Amino acid sequence: MKHLFTILLFTALFLLSSTEIIAQQNPETFKLELEDFTIAGLPGLHSFAWGLSQRGWIIIGGRNNGMHGFQPTQAFPPANANTTVYLVDPQTQQVWSASMLPLPASLAEQLASNNMQFSQFGNRLYITGGYGYKTSNATFMTFPNVGAVDLNGLADAIFNGTSITSYFRQINDTRFAVTGGYMSMIDSTFYLVGGHKFDGRYNPNNMPSFTQEYTNEIRKFGISDDGVNFSINNYSAINDTAELHRRDYNLVNQIFPNRELGFTAFSGVFRYDADLPWLNTVDITSSGYAVNNSFNQVLNQYHTAHTVIYDSLANSMHTVFFGGIGMYRIDTANNVLIVDSLVPFTKGISQVTRYANGTMDEFQLPVAMPGYYGASAEFFPIDTAPNYTADIFDLNKFGTTKTLIGHIYGGILSTDPDIFMTGVGSSTASNKIFRVYLTKDQTTGIKDPHSQKEKMLLNCFPNPANSILNIEFKAETGKRILLQVLDEKGREIKSFDVLANGEKQKLEYNVRGLSNGLYHVRIISGNDTNSTKVLIRKK
Repeated sequence: MKHLFTILLFTALFLLSSTEIIAQQNPETFKLELEDFTIAGLPGLHSFAWGLSQRGWIIIGGRNNGMHGFQPTQAFPPANANTTVYLVDPQTQQVWSASMLPLPASLAEQLASNNMQFSQFGNRLYITGGYGYKTSNATFMTFPNVGAVDLNGLADAIFNGTSITSYFRQINDTRFAVTGGYMSMIDSTFYLVGGHKFDGRYNPNNMPSFTQEYTNEIRKFGISDDGVNFSINNYSAINDTAELHRRDYNLVNQIFPNRELGFTAFSGVFRYDADLPWLNTVDITSSGYAVNNSFNQVLNQYHTAHTVIYDSLANSMHTVFFGGIGMYRIDTANNVLIVDSLVPFTKGISQVTRYANGTMDEFQLPVAMPGYYGASAEFFPIDTAPNYTADIFDLNKFGTTKTLIGHIYGGILSTDPDIFMTGVGSSTASNKIFRVYLTKDQTTGIKDPHSQKEKMLLNCFPNPANSILNIEFKAETGKRILLQVLDEKGREIKSFDVLANGEKQKLEYNVRGLSNGLYHVRIISGNDTNSTKVLIRKK
């Protein structure tokens, strides 16, 4: 049975700020449609690695059960690790498979793990780390390995029912004992961003059954590969224990306002101060990285299926996130955003837009996924769809007819939003596939809602401050505004929710309890933001 879900992206959407949702005309000029189906013989899987061969998708590893359980013995049962490699042709709706158990033990164990990092370069898929069960040690671990897969050779072997052993290679390197991070490429340089090393049995109560160490790094390297032997070269690492302390997030290809290709790390977990997602984002290019504390992503925060669409004429970048898990939900009846500290599954589909001037907005789309789909699912792009570069679709090359741009497969399907914390409901690995279509509207271009708006007044004094900081502000009458005091790393120290009256207003904030250093004060109202820096220097 097929179902059709239409997302009209040029109709009214919800634009999100940190505290409220404003219904407005979406500046986008295209629509997306989702159509679901299943393929006989293709099981439900999540947290897997994948690549594109000349015959179709190659799917490796992951798990065939739902969300991990509470108790260590129930969290990641070895019996539910995927030990089969699948070849999938979504056009003919056929699937072929081969067991990975005949491979050498070190290879078979890594490739049956979950949350590996992976990136395709030409016909080769490179895989790092992953968390799984090592039989020889009878323990769970993050594998210190890099694997290389000949995708076309493997696809032919699976299709023809011949041995797959010669199409896998592996080296040992402890620098790549990482799980829950992301791996991608700029030119011929690989980037392994975030993640952690997790050894032992998972235990949500932090009992001494495991050790965990976040990488806090962007690891850059090259791979020399002659088809027989391969090795790591030009390795370097950038460490930031504050902003790169994240995993289970989305690292998304982006075209930045200066037209440079890079990535944005959206959200992720966990913050130092609480078991909650990060809200800020990190932009990464070949020259380094920059933390964006002027934007908060509040929807679709864990690893989920996503795709990117670029409007080269307007120089605007659009990232769409399909379902998954998020810390906030929308009360549409009252038009407000509500925090849910249980961080539940969501049916929502959101869009983050970066405009030519660098500002960013988040939109809640008016049509949701048909259930709690998306977490740890993947988006498989169609090579024949109009691309700009690096799996980024070029909006200006689309016509006004419906075009298939890719598929969403797998992930966790939950019956209820909060099954992990409340114990209500259950989850499974989804075998559902969603076709994703894009249709461009006849109207072209996009208007930046920030371009003709005057910034709201914000002034702080004295600066430096040592006891009382005066925060002076002005915004349009009737606007609900949020005033935030942030530390140097962008973490919220204090917030004030105020109704603007159109005149200059002032509030006093006692800073005696703060440490000396640089802080940020930010004002947010709907689409508009303004910020200033304040130095705290107590006598």
